[in-house]
Amino acid sequence: MIIDIKYHIASLVAVFLALGIGILVGTSIIGNDGMAERQQQIITVLEQDFAHLRKDNAKKNEEIKVLSEEIQQSESFEEELLPALVPGRLVGRSIVVVETGNNFMTKEIKDLIKSAGGDIRSRVAISPKIADVNELNQEQILAVLGQELGENESLSQVISRKIGNAIITTENMDLLMLLKDLDLIKIEGDFSKPPETVVVMGGSEKEDDEKIARIDLPLIRTLKEKDIRVIGAEFSTDRYSYMRSYQKENMTTIDHLDTIPGQLALILTLQGEEGHFGNKKTAEKLIPELKW
Repeated sequence: MIIDIKYHIASLVAVFLALGIGILVGTSIIGNDGMAERQQQIITVLEQDFAHLRKDNAKKNEEIKVLSEEIQQSESFEEELLPALVPGRLVGRSIVVVETGNNFMTKEIKDLIKSAGGDIRSRVAISPKIADVNELNQEQILAVLGQELGENESLSQVISRKIGNAIITTENMDLLMLLKDLDLIKIEGDFSKPPETVVVMGGSEKEDDEKIARIDLPLIRTLKEKDIRVIGAEFSTDRYSYMRSYQKENMTTIDHLDTIPGQLALILTLQGEEGHFGNKKTAEKLIPELKW
């Protein structure tokens, strides 16, 4: 049950407004015994209504308290249960994480993957600044690439594809080092071998379809062309979801990675499950089917 506190505030305001009007009307006709009696009746009714509202508000507050305690208990149970569900599920599996949105792979999620036997081989965090590189930096980047931009091609699209190639092979590492020096990306880990799966973490606070088209999609398509499995993920709190754009690329998605069910979904999809998981409209199920 969701409690709308705005409704109760509006109700209380209406009560006081009606009371004020009643008093105003009463004072304007003072001396009229019949009207004074009617005024008193109205005040009595309003006082009764106000008492009922206070009682109802107290009841709703108690319901909120009970529901909050139930949610807390449920979350505690999930936290206790999760470690027992993941050990051994990702043994021998290599993973690369690419962060393109507002979110990053938390230590909690990294530790969970590790406890499942998985190996996060490397990480790339792409700065939003990469979509708006200044002229000087653009000249440096093109010099390293040894090419000019094609017609209707943006520098960020080229960079995203090259980052994809670097994840798969040792090519373009000089470009990655330059981008790191220019503070356009952050990188860590081992890029000497291609991973089995790349987790692309998107999601943002505001709508930005152009950014997805320039950074996320060229990267994803480059990886998939080389038969690298890609999983798209974001947090349930992201105001603007990337999931619909990711799903058009025929890839598995998780839209609630900041929750225990979302973290379990990540482990199960890294193990091989396919689908669209989460609690947003684009999701099919909360989590994949749990198999033993």
